[in-house]
Amino acid sequence: MKQTLTALFLFVFCIGNAQTTSINYSKKFALKSSDIVNFDPNPVRLGDGWFNLELGHNAQLAYTATLKNVRLSITINKYDADMKSVKSAALHGKGKEFGPFNPQLIEFHDRLLLFYYKVIEDKSIQLSMCVIDPATLDEKENIELYNIVERNGWLFKAGDAILNNRLIVSKSADGNRLMVGQSGNTDELFSCE
Repeated sequence: MKQTLTALFLFVFCIGNAQTTSINYSKKFALKSSDIVNFDPNPVRLGDGWFNLELGHNAQLAYTATLKNVRLSITINKYDADMKSVKSAALHGKGKEFGPFNPQLIEFHDRLLLFYYKVIEDKSIQLSMCVIDPATLDEKENIELYNIVERNGWLFKAGDAILNNRLIVSKSADGNRLMVGQSGNTDELFSCE
């Protein structure tokens, strides 16, 4: 008797929680082209446009590779709703001024925010944020967030630092605040709002 009631209860419970899902497909969404070597596969949507980052890396010889010499160039690409390229702009020209860690592009309150790293003169690594104008793809504001004191390791130490780096960007539950966290490559944990 108990088994019958249990089975009946589970059956009613499962049917009562059934959900209906509908799926709509859009046109093919493809970013990759033969001329883009290293790009962020997660595009960001703002309005009816899509944005992604294209990164250019510098080459280093294995025996001279160091963390401070890992440099990137950042190009922001804008696409329309049909994924046709609308505009492309390189930050700070075509120079490889950024790095050693990969940047991150997000949308927050209808603004494009780019979080990036840059090696500075005292050999520390600076985490900064800039606001990108979606129409012109120009930088509007630059805010320095944190300095990471990282020893300039050779090949294996540099590789570990790059692999262990964690930049966490998270919106609050109500969507009004943004939390930025940095950890993984030092014994420090940084966060700000």
